Amino acid sequence: MTSQPHLYPDPSSPPSPIPPHSPEAIAQMVKLLDEWMEDDSGYDEETWPNLKAALNLERDEVRDFINPQIPKCPDVVR
Repeated sequence: MTSQPHLYPDPSSPPSPIPPHSPEAIAQMVKLLDEWMEDDSGYDEETWPNLKAALNLERDEVRDFINPQIPKCPDVVR
């Protein structure tokens, strides 16, 4: 038995409540992403350790609530 390829969008599924983006909107998004990729300011390298520590701290708090036996992330500064 051969299967037919899936169509996109699937005609049997309900329509998406999110309207499709216009070509102009897509071009603006691509331009923004290109600008982000070209950024050499060092901002992301500077802020990532703080963001990572905050995310790990939050994760540890949830982990403590759910199962205190799970070890904590070692790189979290408290």
